[in-house]
Amino acid sequence: NSDGEIKVLNYNNGVIMKEIQGHSRDVSGICYCCCDSENPNDANTIASCSWDRKTKSYDEEDPEFLNPLRVMDGHDADVTCIACPDTADLLITGSVDLKGNNVRLWDMTTGQREPMRVLQHLPGHVSEIVSVTFCGQLPLCCAADAAGLVSFAYTRPSRGCMQFFFLDT
Repeated sequence: NSDGEIKVLNYNNGVIMKEIQGHSRDVSGICYCCCDSENPNDANTIASCSWDRKTKSYDEEDPEFLNPLRVMDGHDADVTCIACPDTADLLITGSVDLKGNNVRLWDMTTGQREPMRVLQHLPGHVSEIVSVTFCGQLPLCCAADAAGLVSFAYTRPSRGCMQFFFLDT
């Protein structure tokens, strides 16, 4: 919510099951990251982003509490959107920063940024990022800005660095 709180509600009756003061400003995005069925040691997590320029993850397994796991701090402006893939091992975030730091990829296990390479001859995003997503089972993520520019980047397990490809719509 706009107070930085994250609440888990019972779908059937709306009762608050868990809550945490996750951020110091408005929560702008949230996603539920299911553990990979091939790796049962992973935990289901909730990830959130905020206008406080931070992305955070929480262990969702405890029936009464959201336990903080990681703080991912690396945007220079408000973080506007967040997404995780089916494997729940990465996060992508977008922000309003227009200095080239507006899309970040994060390793969920370590909380560290994944390397990204923008090709120099391609234009960058020209306005705030309004949506990010992963492309199903493909090692590919996508970001869109308010001006209609869409970018794609390879993610692991593809080989080499990630590269951005931009489509001007």
